[in-house]
Amino acid sequence: MKSLFPWLSLILLLPGTMIAAAVPAVRPEQYRARVVAPHRGRILAVNFWATWCEPCRQEMPGLVAAGRKLSRDGVDVVLVSADFSSAIPSVQSFLRKFRVPFRCFLEDSEDPQTFIDAVDPKWGGELPHTIVYSRDGVALLSLSSRQSRGGFERAFRTALAHR
Repeated sequence: MKSLFPWLSLILLLPGTMIAAAVPAVRPEQYRARVVAPHRGRILAVNFWATWCEPCRQEMPGLVAAGRKLSRDGVDVVLVSADFSSAIPSVQSFLRKFRVPFRCFLEDSEDPQTFIDAVDPKWGGELPHTIVYSRDGVALLSLSSRQSRGGFERAFRTALAHR
C-alpha cells in the first residue's frame, strides 16, 4: 500500500498550529522495532484506529487529553491507523482537527490479520483498540472498544505504578 503522492505526507498548517507530520507506513515485521522499541524506558500506549471508525473518532479527544496530561509522568502515545494509504490526507486532516500531538503510523499489510497477529495474536482486530506497554516493552493492558478520558488516565496510571 504505497502512496502515489509521498509529498502529501507533510501538510503545513496555519500559523500558530503544529505541522502535521508524516504518516509513515509500518509493516507487521517492523511493528516492535519501529513503534514499541523507541519508547523503552517510558510507558507506551499504542492506539489502533481509523478515520471511518466512529468510536475511534469519539474517543480521540479523551486520548489526547489523557496523553498530554500524563506525558510529563512518563507516558507516550502512538497511533496506528488502519486506513488505506490513499486516505493519508484524511488521516492528517483528522489529526489536525483534533490537534493530535502524537506520532501516527499507517498499518501496511497485504492481509490485515498478519498485522493483527504481529501486534497481539489475542487481539481480534476490533477498533478502536489500545495496548499499553510497560517501560520494558511488555504489553500490560489491552483496551478494546471506545474509552473515555478517565478510562485512559486510569489505564496509564496503572501502567505507571507497575514495576
